[in-house]
Amino acid sequence: MFNNLRDEQLALGLDLWAPFDNEEEWQLARWLVTNVGKTAIEEFLKLPIRVDALPHGADWRLKNIDVTGNVAGKDDKPIKEQLELWL
Repeated sequence: MFNNLRDEQLALGLDLWAPFDNEEEWQLARWLVTNVGKTAIEEFLKLPIRVDALPHGADWRLKNIDVTGNVAGKDDKPIKEQLELWL
C-alpha cells in the first residue's frame, strides 16, 4: 500500500511529504495521530485561529548598544561589550 501511494505521488509530481508542505509538518501530524486523542487534535488545529485573534502588544525593535564597563581588562583599558536593547 505504501509503495502504491508513493508511486502515485511521484507520478503526479507531488512532494514525498504531500499533502503536507514539508517533513516537519508530516512529523507533527504523525506525532499527533500517535500520541494525542481526536478531541485534543481538533482543539490543537483550532488553536492558531484563537492565537491570531488575541490582541497584539507593541512592536519590539532591537538596538545594539556599545557599553564601556568599570572593570579594566588585561590591557588596563575598560572592558567594552556590545549588548542588545529591546525597545
